[in-house]
Amino acid sequence: MNKEIFNQLIKNPANVSPEYKGDLKKLVDTFPYASNIRLLYLSSLLNDADVLFEQELKKTAAYISDRRILRKIISKTGSKEDYI
Repeated sequence: MNKEIFNQLIKNPANVSPEYKGDLKKLVDTFPYASNIRLLYLSSLLNDADVLFEQELKKTAAYISDRRILRKIISKTGSKEDYI
C-alpha cells in the first residue's frame, strides 16, 4: 500500500474497501498501537462481513481510548472527523 492510498483511506474511513484488508493487517502487525490503522482494518473487516470481525473488535476495543468511535464504525453513522 502506498502513502497516497493510505491517506485516501484516512480521509474517507467509512468506505474502506475489503481489497485493502491484507495491507491493513500488515500495517496493524507493524504498528500495533496506531489506533487509526486498527480502525481502518476493523472497518475493512466489517465491510467484507469477515468472520474475524468480532475477534478484531475485541482487540481494537482494548487499544482505543474512546469506544464511541467503535460504535460509530459498527453503526456506519460516523463521519471522517469521528475516526481521526
